[in-house]
Parts: sequence; structure tokens; C-alpha cells
Amino acid sequence: MRTVNVTLPNGEKRKMWQDRLQKVYRDFAEFEDYCRIYSIAFRLGFKSSAAAWKKNPTIRGSVYPSDFAVVK
Repeated sequence: MRTVNVTLPNGEKRKMWQDRLQKVYRDFAEFEDYCRIYSIAFRLGFKSSAAAWKKNPTIRGSVYPSDFAVVK
């Protein structure tokens, strides 16, 4: 994964990782487990984990689930 420096809307600077969704998780089962715990697919704007997995967007995140976002 690539590391990027991001400035949050509140002005805080944070290091985050960035990569295609399917490169971040070992397989769909692992992604689905994280979605159940942290609602990642919903946070990324998808209605289901399957829809997010199929689209395979470039995403960015950190150790804070609230940082997860699709990179546009």
C-alpha cells in the first residue's frame, strides 16, 4: 500500500494508506468480516460489501474507521 499525507477538514494532518480495495484485504471473506464490524462498505458509500468488492475502488484509510473514503 502507498502512504499519503492528508489534511482533514478540521486542518489536522494525518498519514494514511491508499490502494485498490481488493489489494487492502486478503479476500472477500475478510472484507465482509470487517464490513460487519466497522460498516466499511457503508462508510465508502456502497449499499453492500459485495457491491464495493465488485467496484474495487481506490480507497484511503488509517487506523481510524472514520477515515475510510473512496479516492476520487
